Amino acid sequence: MPENLEDIWTKAETHTPNKSINLRLPIAKDAAVFTIEEGIYRNNFARSTLTIDAKTAEVTKWEAYGEQNSGRRLRSWIRFTHTGETGGIVGQFIGFLACVGGAVLVWTGISMALRRFGNWRTGKRNA
Repeated sequence: MPENLEDIWTKAETHTPNKSINLRLPIAKDAAVFTIEEGIYRNNFARSTLTIDAKTAEVTKWEAYGEQNSGRRLRSWIRFTHTGETGGIVGQFIGFLACVGGAVLVWTGISMALRRFGNWRTGKRNA
């Protein structure tokens, strides 16, 4: 851990208005990487990244969510849409139905394979 961790944390807190700040651990010898939720974007899961030099407590890199390329922003939407978190309870219910549908597909596939294997062993043929 860097000796000036308080200075690094203070720098991250005052860099931009924020709803939450997460420090990625373990801290590398040369840099501390923070994930900052600013709460100003339409995407509830928008995160900006702040990298601070661990020795001098100076900002070395700032990647605001709004300045990221469209592919990276789309990926943050897709990840949470895929898990159903974007749509709230409706999105989670749709995700649940998709999981149940997948389980039914597995069950029907196994049951068809067992039936065909049984027919093959007894010599029955389907007409």
